[in-house]
Amino acid sequence: MLSVADLRARLAEVLEKLSSSAGPVYLTQRGQARAVLLGVDEYERLTDQLEFLEDSLTIAEGRLRDTPAVRPRSLEEVERDLRRRGRLPR
Repeated sequence: MLSVADLRARLAEVLEKLSSSAGPVYLTQRGQARAVLLGVDEYERLTDQLEFLEDSLTIAEGRLRDTPAVRPRSLEEVERDLRRRGRLPR
């Protein structure tokens, strides 16, 4: 954690730390967390990951809408079906 006052005094050092992928820098003001600084590479990695996850969710939601509702089955029904198919011993 770094106070806003420390950030002003050590800006060049903080920017160097961020560019070396040393992780985020948390900024505080009057002892309270106020912001997080990320290097550009880390920020782009996170936004790419978020975009991928959002796209994956959109695809999954579309597949769920296109799938007919399936009636839940009991364990006994599943076992009976597997035995009939020869995938579970009798």
